[in-house]
Amino acid sequence: MADQPADVVAAALETYARLPKHGKPAVRDNGVREWTVFASIVLTRLPSPPIVASIGTGVKCLPANRLPPLGDTVRDSHAEVLARRGFVRYLLSEAAAALEDGSDVLSYSEGQFVLRGGVQVWLYISALPCGDASTLHTAAHQDVATASSFRGIEEALSAVEGAARGRSGYANLGAIRTKPGRKDALASISFSCSDKIALWCGLGLQGGLLANFAPVYLDHVVVGGVVAPKEGERREGWRETIRGEVERAVYGRLEGVGESSWGMLTPALPSPYALHRPQIHLTDVAFPFDKPQGDSVTANTSLSFVAGYKPEVLVNGCVQTSGWRAPGHALLKDKLRSRVSRIETMRAFLALEALIPQPSSGDEGVVTYASLKARNGRYAAAKRILRGELGKPVGAEWNLPHEFRATAGDAPLAGWIVAGERIV
Repeated sequence: MADQPADVVAAALETYARLPKHGKPAVRDNGVREWTVFASIVLTRLPSPPIVASIGTGVKCLPANRLPPLGDTVRDSHAEVLARRGFVRYLLSEAAAALEDGSDVLSYSEGQFVLRGGVQVWLYISALPCGDASTLHTAAHQDVATASSFRGIEEALSAVEGAARGRSGYANLGAIRTKPGRKDALASISFSCSDKIALWCGLGLQGGLLANFAPVYLDHVVVGGVVAPKEGERREGWRETIRGEVERAVYGRLEGVGESSWGMLTPALPSPYALHRPQIHLTDVAFPFDKPQGDSVTANTSLSFVAGYKPEVLVNGCVQTSGWRAPGHALLKDKLRSRVSRIETMRAFLALEALIPQPSSGDEGVVTYASLKARNGRYAAAKRILRGELGKPVGAEWNLPHEFRATAGDAPLAGWIVAGERIV
């Protein structure tokens, strides 16, 4: 194909256009337009047409004091996160097909699922990822009063060392940041999409649960929404500057892993994990529901689409028909949980494992999401190298429903807030 990035973007947007209107941004009764961010993971294998594996739209996440402890609710509904979580479900579906040699994407050999040769993995995002990749771009398009309003937020919230709140501290390039960016929003412990993409570049998209999968890395990232400043010297070469910012944010911050610094050798990622550097592309193609000029509001709904399934519309991390309920120890009903929630992904993984003959482990204890991930020791070790070792509990000012701790040390993404032991 003459222009693969354009083909990938077109395939993703055409798939979205075919989805029902329900869950997409609309014009409200008062005439104000809603907007959102779009992300899609697309697979290519020339000369075949692109495969749109998953789509996510959304800009919402649950605040820190409203986090259900059971894994039945999606905490982070930003577009990139929903696309990646949907992609994990797609991989599980393809893995079941691969067991009968019925997948064009995965093969199965010697107990492991592997991407077939020639398959390339693309992430398309309609706007710069929140956090480190968009800090310079955001700063260049905000007035002085708006930018200065974020000063002091970190101190006011007793921010965890190493992490910044939203858009505070523009000059602190490389900092990991919690969502959301708006200063008037409730604090969350969900980290920015820039930070999460950086983790995916080191650990893969498959996550720790899918221990019987070879790491699945991004080969390309396509980003839209790059706009030059209205005036000033920055206009010249702006696109290349922003491309460099994305490269720095999503993999450049991890370049020192396994290298010598000040006479000390930092640990390298254990095999099969390694830092991958996706090629960064910029596109001028506009998403139909980009943030418009003039009065606008973010859409309250998020959308999750996985190839082979009906799309889901999410509100506050639950399928829209459910409404949101307070955190508790009673699971939401099956039909009210998103297929990309932790518990539903765990159920899909266990269903796949049931298809694969395995020797008995002798472990008859309760199976939890945490216990399944703990099997993947190399993944956990690689994550510690990137995020650091667990440190002290997060302070009471975060008003969390269960214990969280922040990582510490010299890791490139130290300061990450991590859940403690969970029921699911």
